[in-house]
Amino acid sequence: MMEIDVDRDKQTISSALLGSGSTLSRSQEDEMIELELPHGKARVWFDPLDVQIAVEGSVMERTVACRAVGPPGARYAGIEYFCPADKQEYAVLGAQFRATDESYLRAVVLTSESSSLLPGALASRCEVVRTGLPLEYADSVLEVAADNETAELLGCGVLSFVQAAHAEASSSCSVFQRIARSVVRVLALGETQRQDDSAIRDILTEHAGRRTMVRTIPAVVADITFLSAAEAGRASLPTGEARNYRPHLVLHGCDPAEIKSGAGYLGVWFRAGRFPGFPGVSARYTLACMYHPMVDYSGLKAGAAFWVYEGGTMVANGIVVERTELALPHQSELEAATSGLDDGRRNP
Repeated sequence: MMEIDVDRDKQTISSALLGSGSTLSRSQEDEMIELELPHGKARVWFDPLDVQIAVEGSVMERTVACRAVGPPGARYAGIEYFCPADKQEYAVLGAQFRATDESYLRAVVLTSESSSLLPGALASRCEVVRTGLPLEYADSVLEVAADNETAELLGCGVLSFVQAAHAEASSSCSVFQRIARSVVRVLALGETQRQDDSAIRDILTEHAGRRTMVRTIPAVVADITFLSAAEAGRASLPTGEARNYRPHLVLHGCDPAEIKSGAGYLGVWFRAGRFPGFPGVSARYTLACMYHPMVDYSGLKAGAAFWVYEGGTMVANGIVVERTELALPHQSELEAATSGLDDGRRNP
């Protein structure tokens, strides 16, 4: 099995391990198992597909305390799932687990900022299927990867979700969360059980087909341009991945009295994007509406223009591209992000 070292290779791999020119077909992988399920179809494999690796994406990770010791070496499992029922569902996830002698499980999820078409997918006849794991689904996968149940099943080590594909219409936070749990269960199987199609079928029947509600939080995709210091903006601009920047937005046309009192402030949490490092350069970001439902974010519609404020200082301007949703962040992240942020000054 080709072992993946995330720390070594994270600049040259992404969840679009299914890269340009990739295809999902039985002829590519002798170890691929095809299963008919009561609610759909699935394909399962135990080695990363030998395809071109994409170079775009970002890494999300979390650790959870763990006492169990897993078997040595690395194991891999990948699942493609398609439910063609009235409410179609589709997802592909692949993960590697490598046991370590640490006292925790480290969960890693690689997201993809770009994608290519994926021919040969189970849903290709009725859906547009693309490689990669969009950020909107990544939190749902990480939630499973870093929970106590996963730590008990796999033991101490590194669990890396490095392979994914999604359908434009029939993928969701819910289906990716269920397939992530199925992948973990398959990784936990012993070598003998891996050869037993019925054991794998039971896992998929129990977990993949059990639709659950995934709590989500409203979000917006927006193009934002930071002001220069000469324009009374920040003295130094934030750099790197935009995942922990938490300013406020103020809609154009907002009553000046509301700006002064803070009533017009809309607290947001940058969850995706990359700061250009230079003023006057527009970049695209995904912003979680972190105080929903206590705060009304309905004014953040496609085309709405806004200013970005840090405390009482305007530092950028932007425009909403579209509304979207993100999986509700882990409770510890949410509590850390929403504590003591009334003035909007906790920024990178």
